[in-house]
Amino acid sequence: MYIEELRLDNYRNFKDLRLEFDKGINMVLGKNAAGKTNILECVYLLSRGRSFRTSRLNEIINYDEDSFFAYIKAVRNSGEFSIRYGLDREGKKQARINGMDIAKNSELLGNLYTILFIPEDMYIVKGNPEQRRNFIDEVLLQIRPNYRYDLMRYYRTLKQRNNLLKNIAKKPSLRYTLYSWDEQLTGYGLKIAGMRSRFVNILSKTAADIHKNLSGGEMLDIKYIVNFGNNKDDYAELMKAAADRDIAYGLTTIGPHRDDIRILLDGKEARSYSSQGQQKTIALGLKLSEIQIVKNEIGESPIFLLDDVFSELDDDRKGFVIDNIKGMQSLITANEVYLKGDWNEIRPGVI
Repeated sequence: MYIEELRLDNYRNFKDLRLEFDKGINMVLGKNAAGKTNILECVYLLSRGRSFRTSRLNEIINYDEDSFFAYIKAVRNSGEFSIRYGLDREGKKQARINGMDIAKNSELLGNLYTILFIPEDMYIVKGNPEQRRNFIDEVLLQIRPNYRYDLMRYYRTLKQRNNLLKNIAKKPSLRYTLYSWDEQLTGYGLKIAGMRSRFVNILSKTAADIHKNLSGGEMLDIKYIVNFGNNKDDYAELMKAAADRDIAYGLTTIGPHRDDIRILLDGKEARSYSSQGQQKTIALGLKLSEIQIVKNEIGESPIFLLDDVFSELDDDRKGFVIDNIKGMQSLITANEVYLKGDWNEIRPGVI
């Protein structure tokens, strides 16, 4: 899979930008504020229907204009395809795949596959459980179409149950209705946890090999940690036992929305016992593992987006990344070329 052409109109600092990419490594070079990250953001937006920098897409519109448009022409095993996305300041959206209108941003998933690596990804290791859950969900949403449906239903049901818990605190007679919500929540929760657990098992094996080579021999192990037992009966019993606590807090305390991923480095918790350099190496290895997993799932390589990451890596790790992304398309932003090599250099500038 690779992008042939990208067009941006009134997208942040770009009034009118046209770029062509090579099938291999593309170095997007320039000074700070030149708009390098904007290019990666746009590719990510066209692959996911959302930005990795803001939840308010109208912030992307150039400050002098009323709307933005982005267009991409790409190629995958099944042939050439195009994606067009536009938005005005009133929130009116225009999205098309191969010229056909789509109604929801989520319909962009499963067309253009991307893996993003940014400096903040170090928080996968040292951050909170939500950041680690999001890391897993990002991949599953691309490669498992049913996962989005189950995840959406789970969180919608969770919100409704939490609202009910608050109402029960005011009106205890409503407690009898809690059971029906528990039944729905455990059903969706088990599906989510099952897919996450299977993915983490694959991730752990893939990442262990990559990290061993990347770090010079350190052993990495990743485990998915559930908080509701091993089966539906355990889940239901724990939900029932936690009911009084949930009502007091007004929140559901049992379920995959509270799960975590344990990352062990040489048998110790990486979050607590690894250095900042080790955490960066783990995060890099996880992203390279993502690439391999997605490639195995879809039968072709995704597009790798690296934003200002090379500046934080030593020469050995830079070389390891380059070796591991040969044969696939990548877009790498940098202030300068950190390694000499045969790649396409793009200098977008400010227009």
